[in-house]
Amino acid sequence: LQAIAFVLALAVLWLSLALVVRRTVTEPVRNFASRLGEIARGGGDLTQTIPVNRRDEVGEMATEFNGFLDGLRGLVDGLKRDMIHVAGIAGTLEGNAALLASSVVELAATTRTVALHAETQRSRTLAASDSLGAMMGQSEDVSLLTDQMDRNLSQSSAAVEEIAANI
Repeated sequence: LQAIAFVLALAVLWLSLALVVRRTVTEPVRNFASRLGEIARGGGDLTQTIPVNRRDEVGEMATEFNGFLDGLRGLVDGLKRDMIHVAGIAGTLEGNAALLASSVVELAATTRTVALHAETQRSRTLAASDSLGAMMGQSEDVSLLTDQMDRNLSQSSAAVEEIAANI
């Protein structure tokens, strides 16, 4: 009987110890793991925290994890600000690229216009050069004709003097 009482007492003690371990260690660790799972399944919602209602190792683990989440929140907020800043810069660059493209198109059109005007000016210069050449040829002809007239006039004058002397 004593042995049965001892076994029963030992079983009660063992069950009590198991319940204490379950309540003080197993359940808090499972709750902690469950909460971590909720945070992970919640799309990484970093606003959630793990409640700290214990002053043992599990409570310390929850406190440290909440501090880790605070750090992550700060990093994510910084990344969001940086992304907004980069998006603004990208918008500015896009506007500048569009302006540059427009300027290149305008410059190409201006270059074509300048080339067309240069070709027109070249044609006019060639035409003026041809006209000047023709004028110079005509000027030489006029000069030759003037020399011929001068000789003819001199001959006519000499002939008139000879006739006058014979009269």
